[in-house]
Amino acid sequence: MQRTRCRHLGGAATERDLEQRRHVRSAGCLRQEETALTAELFDAEQRIRSVDREHLIIVDRDGTVVYEAAGGADSVQFPRPVARGRIVLHNHPNGSSFSRKDVQELFLSRALEFRLVTPAHRHWMRVPSSASLRPAQRRIAEVYFEEMEALREEMTRAGPTFDTAIVDREHLHRVWTRIAAEFGWNYGREEVMP
Repeated sequence: MQRTRCRHLGGAATERDLEQRRHVRSAGCLRQEETALTAELFDAEQRIRSVDREHLIIVDRDGTVVYEAAGGADSVQFPRPVARGRIVLHNHPNGSSFSRKDVQELFLSRALEFRLVTPAHRHWMRVPSSASLRPAQRRIAEVYFEEMEALREEMTRAGPTFDTAIVDREHLHRVWTRIAAEFGWNYGREEVMP
């Protein structure tokens, strides 16, 4: 398969990557600066999607990478002041959605948007600028345990055929789907091409 160098971040993209990038760009009516930003975010996502440790990339609204860091298997340093008003992109090698700590950092930093990539999915979360995490914290804890219990019941019903990796992938996704709906946040997840 032919490989092409990606702009700015220096990663390599296959023809399939380029096709997915064209799909992302054509998904809506994007202004020129949004197209540049979308291309930059896509390139960054592709580069960190399947690595075995967490990475964090902070991008300005014009697509300029302003911060980049590599961390451990399940954490990475987060510079709150740098994230304010910018898009924060990181990965979760374990395949899960945003952690509770990720969402706390979204609120504390006042980042424009948090994006998360895993080998199989792209997640995003935006909250209204006037939103506060405090009113949602108790409800997050309740939903967290409700969804964990629901997954345990699904595991019990399925018996030995249940794939326990589903718990890691689905638990937090279900939590944020419910919380976003209740509190007016913008959260979503989509599958990505392998």
